Amino acid sequence: MTVKLTTKGNNMKTHSHTPGPWCYTLGRGANPRFHIQTTAGYQIASTPELSKHRMAAEENAGKEANARLIAAAPELLNMLQRMVDETGGGSSPCLLTSEHARAAIAKAKGEAQ
Repeated sequence: MTVKLTTKGNNMKTHSHTPGPWCYTLGRGANPRFHIQTTAGYQIASTPELSKHRMAAEENAGKEANARLIAAAPELLNMLQRMVDETGGGSSPCLLTSEHARAAIAKAKGEAQ
């Protein structure tokens, strides 16, 4: 699947990733893992199986953090591209873009509501 992002001017940038938004869910069964997918259910990726031993909480938390970051990738890419396009690469992004960027960052860090 190909995504076209509109950029400033008449240029179109083409990306060959599956368009977002993406989300992650915890699978069920004997060997659960986090699945990253589109909101329509198209599978993007999966983490390794969650560890079952008693001391695995930190390891499993890392797997969830990775799933969350992967799920935020399309929005992070889009917002960074918008910031560059709207500011001409300068250091003062517009307020709207900054708010969207903060929201995408929050999602990647697990702070989004």
